[in-house]
Amino acid sequence: MMLLQHSRIDARADTKGVPIALEQRDRSLWNQKMIAEGLVMLDKSLRPDQSVVFRPQELKPELTPPIPRRYSLQAAIAAVHCRADKAEETDWQDIVQLYELLENIMPGWVINLNRAIALSRW
Repeated sequence: MMLLQHSRIDARADTKGVPIALEQRDRSLWNQKMIAEGLVMLDKSLRPDQSVVFRPQELKPELTPPIPRRYSLQAAIAAVHCRADKAEETDWQDIVQLYELLENIMPGWVINLNRAIALSRW
């Protein structure tokens, strides 16, 4: 998650430190090497045999699909942004679905707000 988040840091604010809206950020400033490494790590973290997933204890493990943990879901959200060459190509449907999963394991107003923002852009 940290690689995917940090890869975009140079485009988040102008030279005076004023935040830049997501749609107006210069994606050429994104660190593509960090993004590539972060995507590989994310792919590994989402595999069912990894320790970053869990299965609800009340269900039989062999019948329950793995559920990604919060950092994997947050990384997946960042990955959706990183995979879009342009802001208008962002897959907001995927982001909404990821926030819905995140809400289930980490409820809170920040997650709800971010999901609502994603839903408004879908």
